[in-house]
Amino acid sequence: MIGLDALRVVGLWAVLALITGYPAFCLLRTLGPPPSADGLEGLFAGLLLGSLIVGWMGLLLAEAGWFSLLALTIGLLPVLAGIGVALRLRGGTLRPPRFPPTRTPGAFLLLLGLAFLASFHPAEFILGGADAGVYVNLGANIARTGSLLIHEEGLATLPPSLWPGLFRATSPQAAVPYTRFPGFYLAGGGGGGQSPGPSPLVIPQFFPLHPVWLAIVNAAFGVRTSLYLTPLWAALGVVALALALRRAFSTEIGLLAGFLLLITPIQVYFARYPTAEPLTQFLLWGGVYGLVAFVTDGHPLWGVLSGLALGQVFLTRIDALPLLLLPLILPYALRRRPRRTLGWFLVPFGLVLLHAALHTWRFSWPYAWDVYGSIGRLGLHLLRRAWWLPILLAAGLAALGWVSRHLPTMGHRRRFLRWGGAATLVALGLFAYLLWPQIGQVRMVPYGYGEIRIPVQNHLNLVRLGWYLSPLGIGLAIAGVALMVLRAAMERVWPVLVPGISFSLLYLYNILNNPFHIYAMRRYVPVVVPFFAAGTAYALAWLWGQRRRWRPMAPATGLLGLALVAWLLYNGRAVWTLVEYRGLMDQVEALAARLEPGAVLLFEDEAPVGTGSTLGTPLQYLYGFTAFDLQEDRLDLSALAQAIGRWRAAGRPVYWVRGPRLTAIQVPDHPVPAMGIWILEHRLEQSYTHFPVRREVQKVPLEFYRLSLDGGVDCALPVEVDVGTLDSLSVREGFHNKEWWGDLSVRWTAGEARLTFPCLPEKLPDRVSLAVRVASARPAELPPAHLTLLLDGQPLGRWTLEGGFQVIEVQLPGEALRGREPTLTLRSDTWVPQQQGVGTDARRLGVVVDWIRLLP
Repeated sequence: MIGLDALRVVGLWAVLALITGYPAFCLLRTLGPPPSADGLEGLFAGLLLGSLIVGWMGLLLAEAGWFSLLALTIGLLPVLAGIGVALRLRGGTLRPPRFPPTRTPGAFLLLLGLAFLASFHPAEFILGGADAGVYVNLGANIARTGSLLIHEEGLATLPPSLWPGLFRATSPQAAVPYTRFPGFYLAGGGGGGQSPGPSPLVIPQFFPLHPVWLAIVNAAFGVRTSLYLTPLWAALGVVALALALRRAFSTEIGLLAGFLLLITPIQVYFARYPTAEPLTQFLLWGGVYGLVAFVTDGHPLWGVLSGLALGQVFLTRIDALPLLLLPLILPYALRRRPRRTLGWFLVPFGLVLLHAALHTWRFSWPYAWDVYGSIGRLGLHLLRRAWWLPILLAAGLAALGWVSRHLPTMGHRRRFLRWGGAATLVALGLFAYLLWPQIGQVRMVPYGYGEIRIPVQNHLNLVRLGWYLSPLGIGLAIAGVALMVLRAAMERVWPVLVPGISFSLLYLYNILNNPFHIYAMRRYVPVVVPFFAAGTAYALAWLWGQRRRWRPMAPATGLLGLALVAWLLYNGRAVWTLVEYRGLMDQVEALAARLEPGAVLLFEDEAPVGTGSTLGTPLQYLYGFTAFDLQEDRLDLSALAQAIGRWRAAGRPVYWVRGPRLTAIQVPDHPVPAMGIWILEHRLEQSYTHFPVRREVQKVPLEFYRLSLDGGVDCALPVEVDVGTLDSLSVREGFHNKEWWGDLSVRWTAGEARLTFPCLPEKLPDRVSLAVRVASARPAELPPAHLTLLLDGQPLGRWTLEGGFQVIEVQLPGEALRGREPTLTLRSDTWVPQQQGVGTDARRLGVVVDWIRLLP
């Protein structure tokens, strides 16, 4: 079901897009004879125009630091006024134009409805450390502060000696030396010609159009509702592809390709994953739709529409460079039209492209340096290893030109080029699917975060795309694209082929991503998967057309189509009902509600992308706390103690937060246990080697300790060590990792385990009660566990544990604990579940401990 949040997003977008896009559409119609568009295309063109105007205005405001819904409204008023004046001067009207009858409008509306149903189940991805969470947090920060750049004034007061311990260092080739969090560059600190001193400026990593749209929805309805924006773009991307192919080929091919796209597992998954790919898909295929209309109709409306849409792809993603082929080819495609016709595309496209270049220079220069610097280094590496490849390509092109020039007629030349192009595409497809996987090798390369290595498996790219599209889908897609090159009217189809082939060759050769699944497939979402859907639809339509020559082709084509649809639906079983990170927002909101305003959070977690990055990012940018992901091996503890003192003197509570992977660092003096929590992350498995189908729940334990460096800690009975929840300062050895048992958080012992009581009062009563809640937790067929408790090596007693939890209580003399930090030992016999045929757990397990208390 589509809920209220989805309706809010659709309603807000529709109102903004129609209010601005409909007048713009009416104005552009007056620039020539009525454009060849029916009511369906007119509605889509108006909504697309409105989206382009609103998004562009929002971005300009965010760049200036003035963004808000009120500012957006005020900024759009002069635009609408200008459109109104121009419309009046040209004798136009806002009355709805008379469109020719629309063919199959119900089919396209049904396609849109199905896309809504498939898409509107967004992941609650608000964690940092990954691109999706960076986009969401950046959008929230723009909505809260009004600015794309982040000014964190408190950073300027930090001593330079503390920077290496608070911020992650980047690679030596990077433009800046530190990141605030993954996806957020930290200006200053030396490097790149910057000042060596601290800077309060944080520069977001990614290109801004998607975060700006998230900010628009966030400002209106909040973070949770903004997550529904990505599904909207994905649904509109399906319709944009269908309309583009309707213009290039036929209504039937457009509808079939749109349907195949919306049921593809990659499309379904990333429609719910809040990255920029669905918006890119909508803009790019909306632009292709306008460009096909422009080269066939020539009306200025289509030139402006396509120029703005394709130009804004450069404001959405940094990898849009292959689209520059389109304006290079367009003059040849329009060679028979007046030269001024070209300007209707080139001027708006050039203006947005100029804005993208200026934005890169002013805002995204560290990101551009990192991306294109690494691509340049990759290119030099490839040239050193395959220097012969450019020579071979040049020789091939020269031979192609020579043969083409010596053919007798233009018709012969075109047929030669078409057959040569189709044969080349088929040969490349066969090589990439059948031969390259056999001769290619996996390379292990360093990963940017942490001292780990990841497998580069580009020789398997097409095979693994086939995991999601099916081998049948891959074969039909390649055959369909080859048939397009052979048979389609090239003056109509080249705007589809150029981006489709160029992006496919680029990312099937090198996916340029951490290749774990399903995440790696995001590279294919904007262009490659829709293009393969187009090729598949074209191939099926061509096969269906052969039924007049060979009657069995009709049922054969139907069976092929049904088999493909069945494969896609079955293969997508892991994602159709998947809502990743369901409930995560409630968990983080509950945590934020337990922290005092202005709190400073110091995260200790040695994982390459630990809780300081994942949880610290939303606590910083969604809820307004100050979080630091400590780099424990580079931390200046004396400088940190001084900073903690300054924060506390300013009335700000300071928490030391311990994640699941602890270090040997000494927690500053006088940590006071505050709370222990678990963050549960429901997600699809991540795999480098197989198609992901299994759902998993990652349980992340966190411990919060309030720091009080002045020694003002009041230790009093009762004293509790909540084992498995808030115990890392007490546990010494012999305990396994924390485990989540429903509503309990516990630890197994490994046979002999030790812990201490870190905070005992100076004055103790004569008698103190030691209570231990413990369980045997062994199968009924095994003997019961026997537990011995020792205090500082002295036995306190031996107990036999039966079944579930029980509380063991021992009376101790107060003087046995007075003036020191006693050590409690739990000693028991052990068992190994794997050896007993109980699962695959190969650990040696003693007993399960829930809590230990000292009571008066």
